[in-house]
Amino acid sequence: MPISVRLPAALSRPRAYALFEALCGLALFSTGLAALATLGPPGLGWLRAQEGLVQATRTAVEFAETSGWLQP
Repeated sequence: MPISVRLPAALSRPRAYALFEALCGLALFSTGLAALATLGPPGLGWLRAQEGLVQATRTAVEFAETSGWLQP
């Protein structure tokens, strides 16, 4: 059974509907940007910490390989 939605009279015109759709899209886009603005900096800090850990691990393995601790 199809669901029919009756638009208000102001939205029954094509230009008004396009404006309404654009404003709704802008609101959703802005909400997404707000989430990125609040979660982005802590996420980048966490990523930097992970990259530092990876670099320290690689350096330790490289040292172990070159000093003879690891036998091939």
